[in-house]
Amino acid sequence: MRNYFLILIFFLYSLFAFNAYAGENPIEWSLSPASGFPAQTNVGSTYVVTYTLTNNMPFASPLTITRTYTGGNYVVTNECNGTLAPKGQPNSSCLVHISLQPIGARQNNITLTMAYGNNRVPLPQLSTTSVSNDIKEGVVGHVTSPLPAVTYTGNSYTVAFSFANNGTLPVTATVVNISGFTATTNTCLSPLTPMTPCVVSGTYTPASTGSAVLSVTYVYSGGSVQKITQTDVRSGRNTCLHGQAVLPLPITSFIYADNVVKYTFTNNCNTSQTIGAVTVVSDGSALLTKSTNSNFTTCTPNISLSGNGGNCSVLVSVVPTAVNSDLSVTAEASLGSTVLSSITTSSMINAIPSPSSDHTIYFVNQCDEKVWYEFANNGAYGTPQGDPTPPSERGFLNYQMSGQLTGAAPSTKTLTFPAYINGAIYGRTKCDTTLGYCKTANCTINSPTDWSCQQGVGAQTPATIIEEYMPNATDSDGVYDISVINGFNIAAEMKSLALINPNNNVFTQACGQAAGAVIQPTGSILGNATWSFNPATSGDSASNFIWVSEGAYDNCVSGCDPANGSYCGIGFNSIAPGTGAGTQPLNKRCGAFRGYFQVQIYETYPNDNEWGGGAANNLYTYYQLGNTLTGYCTIGGSTASVYDIYACPNLGQTCLLTGYNAGHVQACGCINYSFTGSASTCLSPNPDWINRVYPRVSWLKTAAPTAYTYQYDDPSSSFTCQIAGQKTSYQITYCPAGQKGLPV
Repeated sequence: MRNYFLILIFFLYSLFAFNAYAGENPIEWSLSPASGFPAQTNVGSTYVVTYTLTNNMPFASPLTITRTYTGGNYVVTNECNGTLAPKGQPNSSCLVHISLQPIGARQNNITLTMAYGNNRVPLPQLSTTSVSNDIKEGVVGHVTSPLPAVTYTGNSYTVAFSFANNGTLPVTATVVNISGFTATTNTCLSPLTPMTPCVVSGTYTPASTGSAVLSVTYVYSGGSVQKITQTDVRSGRNTCLHGQAVLPLPITSFIYADNVVKYTFTNNCNTSQTIGAVTVVSDGSALLTKSTNSNFTTCTPNISLSGNGGNCSVLVSVVPTAVNSDLSVTAEASLGSTVLSSITTSSMINAIPSPSSDHTIYFVNQCDEKVWYEFANNGAYGTPQGDPTPPSERGFLNYQMSGQLTGAAPSTKTLTFPAYINGAIYGRTKCDTTLGYCKTANCTINSPTDWSCQQGVGAQTPATIIEEYMPNATDSDGVYDISVINGFNIAAEMKSLALINPNNNVFTQACGQAAGAVIQPTGSILGNATWSFNPATSGDSASNFIWVSEGAYDNCVSGCDPANGSYCGIGFNSIAPGTGAGTQPLNKRCGAFRGYFQVQIYETYPNDNEWGGGAANNLYTYYQLGNTLTGYCTIGGSTASVYDIYACPNLGQTCLLTGYNAGHVQACGCINYSFTGSASTCLSPNPDWINRVYPRVSWLKTAAPTAYTYQYDDPSSSFTCQIAGQKTSYQITYCPAGQKGLPV
């Protein structure tokens, strides 16, 4: 009984003490700098403030810090989730460092709340308005490797700044001013082309404590762009881990969009650092799915990061399920109950505009290069077959989406229109904006000021095709898919802006599913698209499928330099901007990667004189595309060829070649993919198709199991979405998770 009495007395005393000191600031706080974040901050730079929290009570006090955010990317380094020693003793104070990287022109707010005893004490809200000093048609900048919020004397840190040219002509800097660190790389003194960013990077070794600011200013004839990164320099070593949202949320998004976010955690200590777990949470309604692919999510439980730069990453799919004024998603790396680093990225979530009268396409570019979207154009503007981009918005900048810079919000475009039923959208890359010519998925444009494709002119293959049917009526949308039948030039994801019907989640036809998604929702049996291709698994040389830049042939099989962008593949001997590729001879050479072709394309080039190197390099002959298949069927009185089981061009034939449906005898072949959730059964696989065709498409299917890979591949890769009273809207993401599709 005496023990219970003593415990009660201690409890009452503690309660009294907490409440008594509450009026005397039992936990005192101070902020450095005292003014908090600047009233105005610049997009692409980073800013740091530090709270010092001190225990004024004569006994130890447990202290927990929580926070709420709106706005840009925040990284919180929290040393206060623990117990503060009594006043005047060592460890009676702790620090919370907050780093802000604004990702768009908007208001940014953060509030910390202290929890101790029965007290919940919110600290004053820190606010700043972020603006951009970047020029839309000029140079834009970003801190791609910012300093950690807190750094320590005697240690070295990597820092990097990037500048990109959004104009049409090369830009040359008059001066590049570097302040606060030693640059080891500076590519910004060379002319800055419209396609390739320049980089200034180096190391920073703080010598004294206090606030430090590093900056790079790019000065050119059109103006100047300055980016800064701040840090709070401390002596000694308390915190090793630095977090960054290297692929953050877009500035704005739509409900049901699939936004892929990537977080990294880097160990800045000289010794190894263990992370117990990384958790991801949102402050609003959203479906969060962490990738289980070991190439994407490397922060496994209890991972040990090596010193001086060891790092791991977490990849997360974020699908907002409610319209919030601001949705924040936070990744926390912890060891036991201690939070080592906390990273937050935020986005404004919008409702789908005018779903009863219009379709919306929401483009997102996570490629590290510019992408120009393109519609197959077979009609005038305002017709269901025409490019829905308004005529007044067809300049190159309106089609262009800037490349993804590390830590920056992705570039986005939103189009709203009543109908589009032509069914093909492409992503063009490596475009010469003065000539109006693109090196992948090129089409003949109408004029230098009108970048829409001329009517009836399709994209030059190889090209990844996004197919859809969006009529001018509600509740009547047709199939949508990602197709690589005409080759591949860019990784892509297409998702209808709707929730998946949980009762139909196992079927590919369910509304809300995504073709080409890197991360499928929890519970879905659809395969994740890595967009990482290994054509050598076909049993043939990978060079038979890789498409490279034009140039003279060198009969390569291997021996090129992929590390520096040179791959062995098929290309044209020469090609003039704006001309068709079909008249040029093919060759095998070392060149820049442009994509992949499927075997059936070689049907167009049967003669040895169309191949650099002649008969030795003739893939039409190698794959026996002209050989007959006796005993299968006749087409217009002729015996079917090997090419026919690739292309299936005839629709009225009588064949022994069967597929998913008895009525689809022209399907020529099929296979049941366990990882695609196929809703139909392959009735009678064609052995010749299995032996000849399947090995040459399976490597594509492995990399993108929900992409349309061969003729009549519908059950594993086609989706439909019909919502009563609405016209379906879609999100198209280029290079989801930054995947470029380069050969492995």
